[in-house]
This record gives sequence, C-alpha cells and structure tokens, in this order.
Amino acid sequence: MRLAIYGGAFDPFHGGHLAVIRELLSRDLCDRVLVVPAGRSPLKPPAHASADDRLAMVRLGTAGLAGVEVWEGELDRAGPSWTVDTLEALCGLHPHDQLWLVLGEDAWRGLDGWHRPARVLELARPLVLARDGRAPDAATLPPGAVVLPDFAVPAASREIRELLCRGQEVGNLLPPAVAAFIRERRLYGCGKDATCP
Repeated sequence: MRLAIYGGAFDPFHGGHLAVIRELLSRDLCDRVLVVPAGRSPLKPPAHASADDRLAMVRLGTAGLAGVEVWEGELDRAGPSWTVDTLEALCGLHPHDQLWLVLGEDAWRGLDGWHRPARVLELARPLVLARDGRAPDAATLPPGAVVLPDFAVPAASREIRELLCRGQEVGNLLPPAVAAFIRERRLYGCGKDATCP
C-alpha cells in the first residue's frame, strides 16, 4: 500500500491543506494519506494554537474523507519532533507499506538542513508540491521522486491567521467545521490593536 505522510503545523488546518489531500488521492499517487500534526519543531517557531486545538482542527477538516487518517504520534512525543523519528515510527507501524513524504518545494530545497536527511530519503520517497510556480530541478531529486509541478496551494496559514486576527472574512479558505471551531474557541482573534500572529 502507498501511504503519503502529510505533516505540518496545521495552524490552522485550511482549504489549501484539504486541496493537497484531495489532489494526492485524485491523482492516484497514494492509497491513503496520513495527516501528521507537528509536535515541537526544532526548525520553526512554536505554533500559535495549542497541540490539542490543532489536532481537533485536523480531525474536523478531514472528517468523512475516505482514505485519510490522522496520526498524533508527534504530539505525544517529548522533545523535538524530527521528521526522521516520525518516519522511523511509521515504518514500524506500517512495515509493508511504501511511504511517501509530502513536501512543499521550499521544504525540499531546505532538506539538507534537516536532521539526518539521508535517512529521511531512505525511509520515504519524496512527493514534492510546487510552490509559487516553482518546481524543483529534476536533477536534484532522487530516483522515484514525484513532483506535482502544476499544483498551487490556494491559501497560507499565516495569511489566514492575519485575516482572523483583524476580524476579516476568510470566506471558504477554511472548512466550515474548522471555521466554527476557531470561532467557538476564539483562536487567532487577538484584536485589532494587538500584534497579530
């Protein structure tokens, strides 16, 4: 079975994330997508929403989607969440599956700065999404890698957080259940005069 590992802060989980999942499944690039909310990333600033809230948003945003599972293993891990550790854990849980690691083009370019990048590529094949019309040079990719050069994510978490913070309309950038959860929990609504995330 082909299992696509789609990790991220999901802060918040939005329509762009949903579009990636649907694209992976509709192009028959995988049999299942495993969505992995990030634990404490050593390479990025801390998330704005709590781990529990981010997990809830992912579960709400993917509810009812066939072929999609949510794995909270990174959130349960003490200490930093390295991708290589996540992949090793998932290889143990899915020893007969072929793992694919879903990466944006920007993450692919920065892979050399990750913890044990060679081991990451031993454990999972990269499935790289173009960002801002930029696809990676095919010469930089290992054999078996897949690039989606014509797919653009229609939203960014940072922009959505800024809209929510300013009380502006986000329209259909968020799945309805996620939008309702954010309103109910008053996430990202830091007020007009405050510094927005």
